[in-house]
Amino acid sequence: MKSTAKFLKALSQNYYLEFLIDIDDDKFDISQEYTPVIYKNKSLYEFDVVKIQSLIKNILSTIYELYFKAKSEIYLEFSKTEYNDLENFVTFTIKALKVNLSLLKNDFYIDDEKSRYYSKFDEYFISVSLSQAYNNFLKENHSFIKDGNIDVSKVPFDDELRLYSTYRFKLVSLLPFSLFNIGNTFLNDLYELEEAIVNHKNNEQTINDLKISWDSRAAHLGYIMGVLADLEFINAPRRQNGEINYTQFAKQVYNVFDVKTTESTLCKYLNTSTEKAQETERNFNKASFNIPHKKEVN
Repeated sequence: MKSTAKFLKALSQNYYLEFLIDIDDDKFDISQEYTPVIYKNKSLYEFDVVKIQSLIKNILSTIYELYFKAKSEIYLEFSKTEYNDLENFVTFTIKALKVNLSLLKNDFYIDDEKSRYYSKFDEYFISVSLSQAYNNFLKENHSFIKDGNIDVSKVPFDDELRLYSTYRFKLVSLLPFSLFNIGNTFLNDLYELEEAIVNHKNNEQTINDLKISWDSRAAHLGYIMGVLADLEFINAPRRQNGEINYTQFAKQVYNVFDVKTTESTLCKYLNTSTEKAQETERNFNKASFNIPHKKEVN
């Protein structure tokens, strides 16, 4: 289940690190716009919102691709794997996915220290910017200040720093929200698959309860049913050329009898002309086993 493992790993990554760069990094470009931030007690530079938007688009594109691969992988296994093994894997994956989703929930609000996306503007940068913004506000909006109080409802929202902070908050928060939604979609897929596995096992058990329990060897069952078909007691499925279709015949016998074997093995004994069937026939002949043709007893 490599695709599923890759998806879970990608979903748990801290992508905020991709929005940051150290001034000592060779890729640091002084011609580009950066925002100085403090992240985990370290001074770093955050890319501008245009760059972050592009990075988020690429990240989500990759995650969506991994999601569809993981979903396809699990449903493919559902069609060919032992259901007990798949059920255990689905149960484990659900637990692992819930851990990732819990982590992503903490990332939603990037102004909360619990979030892996939490950072603060550099104090020097923020103090200079706020001072300038405040002075500009007093000059341009003095008509909204009365007796030292500001009528907030009348103040135009044109503070550049606050505008940037608000847009940045919405943009960066978009990533953990989107990752959570993708992960939660996969969780719902797993719940549906889990239910399908349980229903299949219940149906399989019901079918097994209706089967006739065969207490002897599979070779004996195959040979006896093959003889009954040869002697026309059983109307076995046939091909267009009139020959018995032993593959289909084996499937029918397997669905009627609870026997410890496979359809392919049963098929070899149903065809009484095969070497395995003839070995069984010799043993039956020693015991004077005989079934007359249908015409002889009708």
